[in-house]
Amino acid sequence: MQFDFSDEQKALRDSLRRNLEKNCPIASVRAIIDSAAGHDAALWRNISEGGYLAAAIPEAFGGVGAGYLELCVVAEECGRAQGVAAFKEKRSAAFKGK
Repeated sequence: MQFDFSDEQKALRDSLRRNLEKNCPIASVRAIIDSAAGHDAALWRNISEGGYLAAAIPEAFGGVGAGYLELCVVAEECGRAQGVAAFKEKRSAAFKGK
Protein backbone atom coordinates (compact mmCIF):
# COMPACT_ATOMS: atom_id res chain seq x y z
CA MET A 1 0.00 0.00 0.00
CA GLN A 2 1.35 3.41 -1.03
CA PHE A 3 1.20 6.17 1.61
CA ASP A 4 3.69 8.58 0.07
CA PHE A 5 2.94 11.31 -2.44
CA SER A 6 3.50 10.51 -6.10
CA ASP A 7 6.39 12.16 -7.93
CA GLU A 8 3.92 14.62 -9.49
CA GLN A 9 2.47 15.54 -6.09
CA LYS A 10 5.97 16.03 -4.67
CA ALA A 11 6.83 18.26 -7.63
CA LEU A 12 3.66 20.30 -7.01
CA ARG A 13 4.56 20.64 -3.33
CA ASP A 14 8.15 21.61 -4.02
CA SER A 15 7.17 24.11 -6.71
CA LEU A 16 4.62 25.87 -4.51
CA ARG A 17 6.99 25.80 -1.52
CA ARG A 18 9.72 27.53 -3.54
CA ASN A 19 7.20 30.04 -4.87
CA LEU A 20 5.93 30.90 -1.38
CA GLU A 21 9.42 31.06 0.13
CA LYS A 22 10.37 33.57 -2.55
CA ASN A 23 7.14 35.61 -2.63
CA CYS A 24 5.87 35.30 0.94
CA PRO A 25 8.78 35.25 3.38
CA ILE A 26 7.79 34.77 7.01
CA ALA A 27 8.92 38.32 7.79
CA SER A 28 6.15 39.70 5.58
CA VAL A 29 3.31 37.59 7.04
CA ARG A 30 2.46 39.99 9.91
CA ALA A 31 2.43 42.95 7.52
CA ILE A 32 0.05 41.10 5.22
CA ILE A 33 -2.30 40.15 8.05
CA ASP A 34 -2.25 43.67 9.50
CA SER A 35 -2.81 45.38 6.16
CA ALA A 36 -6.18 46.94 5.34
CA ALA A 37 -6.81 44.30 2.66
CA GLY A 38 -5.71 41.40 4.88
CA HIS A 39 -3.99 39.76 1.94
CA ASP A 40 -1.28 40.42 -0.62
CA ALA A 41 -2.92 40.88 -4.03
CA ALA A 42 0.35 40.33 -5.89
CA LEU A 43 0.95 37.06 -4.04
CA TRP A 44 -2.60 35.85 -4.78
CA ARG A 45 -2.19 36.75 -8.44
CA ASN A 46 1.13 34.88 -8.53
CA ILE A 47 -0.17 31.63 -7.05
CA SER A 48 -3.40 31.89 -9.03
CA GLU A 49 -1.52 32.25 -12.30
CA GLY A 50 0.51 29.20 -11.31
CA GLY A 51 -2.72 27.18 -11.26
CA TYR A 52 -2.33 26.21 -7.60
CA LEU A 53 -5.71 27.57 -6.52
CA ALA A 54 -7.55 25.64 -9.22
CA ALA A 55 -5.98 22.26 -8.48
CA ALA A 56 -9.22 20.34 -7.95
CA ILE A 57 -11.48 22.35 -10.22
CA PRO A 58 -12.29 20.41 -13.40
CA GLU A 59 -10.60 21.57 -16.58
CA ALA A 60 -14.02 22.10 -18.17
CA PHE A 61 -14.52 24.95 -15.69
CA GLY A 62 -11.07 26.50 -16.10
CA GLY A 63 -9.28 24.49 -13.43
CA VAL A 64 -6.32 22.16 -13.48
CA GLY A 65 -8.39 19.03 -12.86
CA ALA A 66 -5.74 17.41 -10.68
CA GLY A 67 -7.86 16.22 -7.76
CA TYR A 68 -8.60 16.71 -4.09
CA LEU A 69 -5.36 15.17 -2.86
CA GLU A 70 -3.41 17.74 -4.88
CA LEU A 71 -5.64 20.44 -3.39
CA CYS A 72 -4.62 19.13 0.04
CA VAL A 73 -0.97 19.43 -0.97
CA VAL A 74 -1.63 23.08 -1.93
CA ALA A 75 -3.52 23.73 1.33
CA GLU A 76 -0.70 22.24 3.38
CA GLU A 77 1.93 24.42 1.70
CA CYS A 78 -0.24 27.54 2.05
CA GLY A 79 -0.66 26.75 5.73
CA ARG A 80 3.06 26.22 6.07
CA ALA A 81 3.74 29.66 4.61
CA GLN A 82 1.00 31.25 6.78
CA GLY A 83 0.87 34.22 4.41
CA VAL A 84 -1.99 32.86 2.39
CA ALA A 85 -4.46 33.03 5.24
CA ALA A 86 -7.50 33.43 3.00
CA PHE A 87 -6.82 30.19 1.08
CA LYS A 88 -9.61 28.29 2.84
CA GLU A 89 -12.24 30.90 2.04
CA LYS A 90 -11.16 31.23 -1.60
CA ARG A 91 -11.07 27.48 -2.08
CA SER A 92 -14.45 27.04 -0.42
CA ALA A 93 -15.99 29.70 -2.66
CA ALA A 94 -14.85 27.74 -5.69
CA PHE A 95 -16.91 24.74 -4.59
CA LYS A 96 -20.13 26.50 -3.57
CA GLY A 97 -23.12 24.71 -4.95
CA LYS A 98 -21.22 21.52 -5.71
